[in-house]
Amino acid sequence: MTAAPTQDTDPSLCCPQIVDYKKTELPAYLAEHYSAKPVDLIVDLIGNKADLYGNSETYLREGGKYLLIGGQPPKGAFDMAAWAVSLAASALLPKLLGNKRAQFQFWLMDKTTGLPDLAKWAVDGTIKVQVDSVHKFDRAGVLAAYERIMTEAASGKVFIEVPQ
Repeated sequence: MTAAPTQDTDPSLCCPQIVDYKKTELPAYLAEHYSAKPVDLIVDLIGNKADLYGNSETYLREGGKYLLIGGQPPKGAFDMAAWAVSLAASALLPKLLGNKRAQFQFWLMDKTTGLPDLAKWAVDGTIKVQVDSVHKFDRAGVLAAYERIMTEAASGKVFIEVPQ
């Protein structure tokens, strides 16, 4: 799934279909296309669709995993509390309402949790990364990368090369 499918997006790098998740109701789309043959794993890198896990019973196989990968939690006590309540509700409410098929997991990304697994998946071909652009680690490169991301023109990941 991608936010902005373009002519340059290569479906072989991510999935058989390219779906603009900003314009498509994902739970309904996944139910329509994957209820007959449910998937084993959903890796959610965005986390802004609370009903994606809640409705996963129709498109995620029994015993499958729903993995929400989050960045840094918000700063500030109120924002942190709201974030924690939202995360708990996403994980627990569907189970309380009867979705017993899928296991919910949440990873905060740091160098010991999640990243080694994602790196292993990339190396062994489980996941493939589509590279939009690579920029130098200087002022012009960082600004160009930032502009590429903020204009939502990227059709893959935007990288900045950091010298070793």
